[in-house]
Amino acid sequence: MQKSFQRKKKLHQLQTKKSSDLDYNMSEKITRRAFLGLAALVLTGSIISKLEKEKIWQFTPLADYSPKTTTKRIQIDPNYQRALEQGLDAFSENPIENKDQAINPGNQKELRRMFLEDVEARGYSLEKLTSLSPKESAELVCDITSTNFDYLGSKEYRGILEDRAQLITRLKSAERELTKQKGQQKKQTQIYIENAKKSLKDIDNCLEVDSLSSAFILTFINQQSDRTLEEIYREKPDLICTDYARLAVGVFDVLKKINPNLTNSYLSIYANAKPLPVFGHAFNQLTTVVEEGNNILFVSTFVDPSTRILEHRDRYTDKYLGEDKSKIKREVEKLKSLGN
Repeated sequence: MQKSFQRKKKLHQLQTKKSSDLDYNMSEKITRRAFLGLAALVLTGSIISKLEKEKIWQFTPLADYSPKTTTKRIQIDPNYQRALEQGLDAFSENPIENKDQAINPGNQKELRRMFLEDVEARGYSLEKLTSLSPKESAELVCDITSTNFDYLGSKEYRGILEDRAQLITRLKSAERELTKQKGQQKKQTQIYIENAKKSLKDIDNCLEVDSLSSAFILTFINQQSDRTLEEIYREKPDLICTDYARLAVGVFDVLKKINPNLTNSYLSIYANAKPLPVFGHAFNQLTTVVEEGNNILFVSTFVDPSTRILEHRDRYTDKYLGEDKSKIKREVEKLKSLGN
């Protein structure tokens, strides 16, 4: 009788244990499912939040350029990344192909060494370089490119201007002498004045095409295209606008590796190319990416690294961009239409 009671007691304990284990396992499964469900919800919410971020492109003159900066890299969709690295004109009606491939730094260590020597001579310590804002960084890059190099043909241009000034001086002197002269001498002076005026007109016609004639530009358009940026920086040849623009990109990239404030800032080549015989111009697009609530802002300005005149350096003005502002707007619209 006692043995029968003990067997029943053991059986009851065993059933109770199985029931307890079953309850625990069920609870664990329910908890796991709830956790996975919550994780999926959070992940989905995160993805939706990312997809819902509106991309807004803003433009401002260099003088007013002061976007917020962060040292954390902001992830960008591929098409927008292309617009940052290749310039918005990559989405123009007639884009210049493989523009970014022209930016070959060459020996990057040597390029960095020359850059640091250069900026140190200008009073910039390494500590100061690491604290520059995107605007200050672009201004430093433009200072370096515009003061270290001469524009191709600028010496010839200055020579033409000197010849023109001397010709005008001689012409005015001849016109004064003409009033005192008579006979054969007066006739010879009249012939000189006539020829001098023709020469002056020829010089003025030459100067009408920017600073160089079309033929002169076409002869040297690809002069530095095969040189690395390190070679250009070291050898200091005369440059054209595309050389200045790609050198500025290379120098900015050196500075970007030093300065954490530039983590989300990009300098690219922008060209408002026009068909011959009217030449376009290449300069630089500076863009900083800013995360602001549910928006991703692309704050851009345009700078000219070839000029030493500060007021001419800021390209985002009606004077320099003019109708190209509407072209830039169309490029942004095309970029948005492509989606991610």
